[in-house]
Amino acid sequence: MSASQKPIVVGERFTPLATFSGLKRVPFLAVSRNSLMASLVIGQDALAIRVIRLHVLRFEDIEAVSCGQRLGVSIQFSPKRGIRTFSANFRSKDPAAKTVLRRLAAAGVLLDASAQAVLQAE
Repeated sequence: MSASQKPIVVGERFTPLATFSGLKRVPFLAVSRNSLMASLVIGQDALAIRVIRLHVLRFEDIEAVSCGQRLGVSIQFSPKRGIRTFSANFRSKDPAAKTVLRRLAAAGVLLDASAQAVLQAE
C-alpha cells in the first residue's frame, strides 16, 4: 500500500467541533487544526480522524486515550509510534464524546484516568 492510500474505515461517524494534530509531551500546541470538515470515524479495528488530511490509527497502535475538559471535552489519541498526537473536541453536553470513549474501551483501547473520569461523570 502506498503512502497516499489509506485503508477505508467503515463505522460510526462523529462530527466534532474541531480536530487537531499536536506533538507528544507538548500540551496545548496544535501543529494543525480543522474546524470546517472535522470528522472522526470509529470502525471495528481502527479509527479515522480528519485534521488536514485523513489519519488512520489502528486500535492496536494507540498507546493511550486521554481527555481534557474546559469549555468542552477534548479526546486525545496518542499513537505508540511517532511524535504526533491527534485530538477531537466536542461540546461539553454532547453525548458523542462518551460514545467515542465507550466504543474505544469496548475495543480494548487503553483509556487513561482522565478518559475514565469523563466516562464516569454524569
